[in-house]
Amino acid sequence: MSDRKISDYQFSDLGIEHSQYFQGFGTTFTPYEYAATGSGSNLREAIDDCLEQIASDGFDIATLERELAAEVCGELGIAPADLDAIPDDTGSVETYLMEHNAAEWTDENGDFDGKECELYYYVGIRWNETPNLDAMDDSDLDKLADDSSFPEALRDYATIKAHAMRARASGRINVALALENTCDSLYRKLADNLRW
Repeated sequence: MSDRKISDYQFSDLGIEHSQYFQGFGTTFTPYEYAATGSGSNLREAIDDCLEQIASDGFDIATLERELAAEVCGELGIAPADLDAIPDDTGSVETYLMEHNAAEWTDENGDFDGKECELYYYVGIRWNETPNLDAMDDSDLDKLADDSSFPEALRDYATIKAHAMRARASGRINVALALENTCDSLYRKLADNLRW
């Protein structure tokens, strides 16, 4: 299991596209550091592929998988929230092809034959890695505290940690200790995916 955590993410259902014309998915002009694209013959396969890519980059996807299941299954009206509960025909390339041009995609028996098909269902996930705030200096903590793309709990921790570091550097040890105790308390209250 990896120790790299995902602090926040954005899921994008990109739909069905031809592999030659898929325009990609990235982080340009977004507040996110990382992006992955998944593809498959339906929505569930595309999500599984995307999560596999994120995990292979060394990220812990357990929390992301739970939150994504709740988001996607909620939109589809599926209970319980489990990605495996998404039906195979949800976003199915086969269903799409049969609805739009069945004659081209069936064999002599009338069965689907998509061997030559280059259409795939695509999804994308952008995310940020949870930073190790205890490894940052006070100026980096100040920058993070001012960055609204980070969760409020991390920004609060960064603000207090930066004040604690400056108090310690100026010799105000009792103030630094009190602020560090506050940081310890805040850390214990952080969600698992926000801890480093």
